[in-house]
Amino acid sequence: MNKQQTAVSRTIFKRRFIALAISTAISSPMVLAEDVNLERVSVIGQAEQINKALTEQRNSNSIESVVHADGIGQLPDDNAAEALERLPGVSVENDQGEGRFVTVRGLAPELNAVNINGTNVPSPESGTRAVALDVLPSELVQSLSVVKTLTPDMDANSLGGTINVKSLSAFDHDGLFYTLSAEGSYDDNIEETSPKGSGAVSNIFSIGDGVDNFGVAAALSWQKRQFGSDNVETGGKWDFTGQPRLEELEQRDYDIERERLGLGVNFDYKADIYSNYYLRTLYSRFTDTETRNAAGMEFANAQLPSESGNGATGYRELKDRKETQEIQSYVLGGEKIIGLWTIDGQIGYSRASEDTPGHIAGAKFEGDFDNVGFTSTSKPKLFAGSDYYDPSSFSLDKVEWEEQKTTDTEKNVKIDLARDFTIHNYASQVKFGGKLSRREKDNDTNAWEFDSFGSNDTSLGAFAGSNVDYSLDNYGPA
Repeated sequence: MNKQQTAVSRTIFKRRFIALAISTAISSPMVLAEDVNLERVSVIGQAEQINKALTEQRNSNSIESVVHADGIGQLPDDNAAEALERLPGVSVENDQGEGRFVTVRGLAPELNAVNINGTNVPSPESGTRAVALDVLPSELVQSLSVVKTLTPDMDANSLGGTINVKSLSAFDHDGLFYTLSAEGSYDDNIEETSPKGSGAVSNIFSIGDGVDNFGVAAALSWQKRQFGSDNVETGGKWDFTGQPRLEELEQRDYDIERERLGLGVNFDYKADIYSNYYLRTLYSRFTDTETRNAAGMEFANAQLPSESGNGATGYRELKDRKETQEIQSYVLGGEKIIGLWTIDGQIGYSRASEDTPGHIAGAKFEGDFDNVGFTSTSKPKLFAGSDYYDPSSFSLDKVEWEEQKTTDTEKNVKIDLARDFTIHNYASQVKFGGKLSRREKDNDTNAWEFDSFGSNDTSLGAFAGSNVDYSLDNYGPA
């Protein structure tokens, strides 16, 4: 529970108490009035946080959009990608209804950069440099910003924009601050409940001869979401010569479990009014377990709706995998003012990894079928004879097995110097500095594929279980 929210609740209670007292006094005029001393109640609204974000945008030397934690918390955003979607010029690529990759100004996610507390974040995936922001729970974020035009003191590693993620600092609040939240969701497809909880606490202490000069902040978030989805896919399998004709239709059933764990601990030390030092740490883990059953039909010739054809190839396919992505970020830095000079620097280390243990990347069974087709172009449904729903009609075609481990590590150190001066009564500044970074990415993939079995002895009937609970049509066994 947020401290400020408690204050609001207390105010409402006291207003009701005062209203009740006035009502009683009106109905009973003989009762003597009594003085009631109420304690002071301070209500801090959302305007303060909105004003902070607008002030940051106004004072920025570049085109920048900012959203703070209060703005993020107003909407049910599960991760950083979904929170960024609220900003202008930003769109998000979704995966199973969750925001994943961020597009800035229409440019691909691979052309953007992501920083956490000032240090660049590498990509945990093997085939791309884009960072999937569904790894970061939104509860660990104090503010998000998107810089669309770079200045010389920024890394020139993006064309679309640079996404800056800032975690909680104790000096973002006055004294003790804490917040707790608990949520739950229910998925009708698989009839499962998914819990979610988060909390953050920060406080300011006095050490040495200073007063309120040392701050500690910590945040924790955990979510376990279980859900399912059903869909029909025909993408790219249409022949538009004349009337639209379909070449292939595939029904898919997904059973998914996603678990997020995020932890951040930050330290701030203000030695005096001219110097401050900090240590920022963040750890995030995202585990995605997915089982996908697919049943499809490749027509011998492209067909019109409700048209029946022969010689089609039907198939059933299984993919079952579990992957774990981790992001770690550690930043040590500080700033010191000496006269008209400002010196700031930092040392950063970040590591991203993706671990996909040995799994079935694809097990496919095929069979030949006649008198098959589909119903409509808007919501296509497959129609076929009873043999299509008989597991013994499908023979093993190929099996793919795969395991993969990817790590991406970056180490960097930078220092900047700035000198303030005045030109014709206008405050000016010259700034220069340097940065050294080293990045290393490793990918280890092992894959086995067994195909061309050339035998009808290995049928799906030897492996099939119960019928798939598919809400869009008759699916049959898998």
